[in-house]
Amino acid sequence: MAETLGARLRRLRASRGWSQRELARRSNVPQPLISRLERGTQDDTTGVFLHRLAACLDTSVDYLLGRMAGEQLP
Repeated sequence: MAETLGARLRRLRASRGWSQRELARRSNVPQPLISRLERGTQDDTTGVFLHRLAACLDTSVDYLLGRMAGEQLP
């Protein structure tokens, strides 16, 4: 089974030793949104928030969304 956006987000955040609150502070993304994304109760958000999270976690939006090189997009 493919890893979800929430699982990738949680893993990257935890690897830095950050709480959701700390990621929210560093990325300027609301903590409740981070919580919903990680729990999987919300699986979409605006590009602005995805870009902020990706930049803060030193990764790409494509990685957060699970897009692999050569993968067909819907």
